[in-house]
Amino acid sequence: MRFIERPTEEEFDRVLQKYGRLRRRVVDWDFTHLDTPRDCPPCFGEVVLLVVDDTGRIAAVRKKGAPEEAYILPQGRINEGEGIEDAAVREALEETGMEVKAEEVAALHRVRIQFKTWELERWHFIVICRSTSGDGEPLDDEEIAEVRFLQLPSETPLEWVRSGWELAVLKDAGFLHPHSFLLGKPPDEAH
Repeated sequence: MRFIERPTEEEFDRVLQKYGRLRRRVVDWDFTHLDTPRDCPPCFGEVVLLVVDDTGRIAAVRKKGAPEEAYILPQGRINEGEGIEDAAVREALEETGMEVKAEEVAALHRVRIQFKTWELERWHFIVICRSTSGDGEPLDDEEIAEVRFLQLPSETPLEWVRSGWELAVLKDAGFLHPHSFLLGKPPDEAH
């Protein structure tokens, strides 16, 4: 059985109209070793956030119960009737405690996940956000243990290099130079 979670055609067309052609990537994740039931409600895609503070650092979060250095980019589901940028603003506040301005939908990753008995294709929209206020304390303290701002490349988590997906997100959003491992943009060049 195969499920596809993506925004409505109208919302996708609106984003393309506003931002132009998005960088696109297909990502395959193999979870066939997991007998995971389909018990989560369907969503309309997901946002992956590049929350940039006024010094050019990127927000990363650590989930409750995760190892000390297991940081990921803030992300979350797009709810029914919610625009992509609205989902980004909501998720940024929930996961980082920061109010943000969604500046650009930079890329689309069609993530195809193969479980043991079913498949899911979820569209992940990479959204660049500028922090406007907040203290970096997550509002969703049931899911998020802490927020940390990373100065890239010097503080790039090793897991991001191992998995490659976070590096692909950074590359597709223009934060990873394609011919080097130089990460980040000076604040005056950031989106």
